[in-house]
Amino acid sequence: MMATGSPTTDALDTSSASSNGASRFALGVLIANLVVIVWGGFVRATGSGAGCGSHWPLCNGEVIPQARSVALLIELSHRVTSGLVVLLGVALVVACCRSFAAGHPARAASWWALGMVGVEALIGGFIVLARLVAMDPSASHGVAVGLHLVSTFLLLSALGTTVVCTRRSLGVEALVFRGTSRGLRIAALLPLASLLVVGSMGAINALGDTLYKVDSIAAGIALDRADAAPLFVRLRIWHPVLATIAVIVIFVCPPIVEKLRPSPLAQMASRAALTFALVQWTLGLVNLGLLAPIPVQMLHLFTADLLWLSLTLVAVAAFATPKTAPSAR
Repeated sequence: MMATGSPTTDALDTSSASSNGASRFALGVLIANLVVIVWGGFVRATGSGAGCGSHWPLCNGEVIPQARSVALLIELSHRVTSGLVVLLGVALVVACCRSFAAGHPARAASWWALGMVGVEALIGGFIVLARLVAMDPSASHGVAVGLHLVSTFLLLSALGTTVVCTRRSLGVEALVFRGTSRGLRIAALLPLASLLVVGSMGAINALGDTLYKVDSIAAGIALDRADAAPLFVRLRIWHPVLATIAVIVIFVCPPIVEKLRPSPLAQMASRAALTFALVQWTLGLVNLGLLAPIPVQMLHLFTADLLWLSLTLVAVAAFATPKTAPSAR
């Protein structure tokens, strides 16, 4: 006679399979969003943001635009893929709600991610409708680009948290901020705050590189020193300074989290953060030396996203409450 598992064992196996599926799906949604984010950077770098005119969500007032241009195709493809990640965000919430009980952090993180996808879409729509796109040199354009970067980072934090919380092997059953030591909170959050400032300045700096191209480093320095230098050019010097400070902060703080809250997640995230920080700082020098070619800009943006995700996971490790093993009877 064939033995069968107990109802409890069968339920656990079903729950584990469901959570594993949700975890894989969450990772896929994260990767899809990374692709859309980098493509959005390509839209900005190529000045294609006005490819669909000042219409949103339609393109030139049409569902399927009749006119064709490179800028239109670049912008339209970004809008289509952005719409797809909205649907993926909805599906992620459904997957997490079906796989995890009420109160599990995976549920809250998936809802947070869906909310940030909506915020991203609204900010993108506002930028288009307000015509803060392409080669617009206004200060409002810079503010909008900086805010868009902040919302992008928060979206990545939500998705990264969802991925970690759906991995039962990591045992993250809750995220608790209250009751943690002040030193732990500073070590976990200061790198995120630093990168948020540096990233916003970097987005504005990249916009300045698009608007005010130069053909040599000497020409760039001369433009920086000019009395009538545009705002985006005058701000350019601050990005490498702030980036260097942020790298120092990142090299100090994540190892502290790893020491105070030792776990496989803390170790992995801390080491990834240090690696990506060094790579990102080096890419910044390369980008500066090569006068910001588009491929290097895209790599710089992608690495910044990975660095932000690593720091998010450091924070999750700092505030995670591990699953407690059942007591033996």
